[in-house]
Amino acid sequence: MRKLNLLLVEDSPSDVRLVREALKETPLPVNIAVASDGIQAMERLHEAELGMSMLPDIIVLDLNLPRKNGREVLAEVKTSPGLRQIPVLV
Repeated sequence: MRKLNLLLVEDSPSDVRLVREALKETPLPVNIAVASDGIQAMERLHEAELGMSMLPDIIVLDLNLPRKNGREVLAEVKTSPGLRQIPVLV
């Protein structure tokens, strides 16, 4: 079974821990990459667009982020031809 690649964009360590614990209960194996702010998230996504890493299958996005907020990240993802097909859960 293929692993689901999830990009979790969250600045709260306790919320990251909560998501990790919740996903342990799923039957589907999940690989979680964490970005702690919007700029870091976009750097990871642009690297994936360039083939330096795998694109996530889904992005879980906090709206209240430091440096670049979640609304800005969402707008950038959805206007990028290489990223807009990725589902984003806010």
